[in-house]
Amino acid sequence: MSAACPSCGQSFRTGVTVLLVDPRLPAERKRVCRRCASKALRICAPYQGPIVKAAPAPRSDDVERAIRMLTTYAKAANAAAATAARGIEHEFQRGRAEGFEGAIELLRGPK
Repeated sequence: MSAACPSCGQSFRTGVTVLLVDPRLPAERKRVCRRCASKALRICAPYQGPIVKAAPAPRSDDVERAIRMLTTYAKAANAAAATAARGIEHEFQRGRAEGFEGAIELLRGPK
C-alpha cells in the first residue's frame, strides 16, 4: 500500500509524521515521505504540559476583617486562660484559643 506525500506528491510506503505548515491551510500533523522529512524541520510537541504555579487569590476586605476579629478573640481567650487557675476554666479557654487559631489558618489558606 502506498500513499501520496502531501509535501512533494510522490508515492511512498513508509513515512514520518511531521507538522506540515502550509500558508494556505492550517498547520496539521501529516505523514510525509522520508525524503521530505529529512529536508524539513520537524516540530515536536512536548509530552508534558508546562508547569504552572497557581497564584494565590487576593483576599477580600471581608476575609481580612474576619481574620482580624478572630485574632482578637484568640488573644482574649489566651489572656483569659492565663488568668484562670489550672483547671476546667483554663482548659476551656485554651481550647477556644486553639479553635480561633485554626479558623485563622483556614482563612489564610495555603502558604
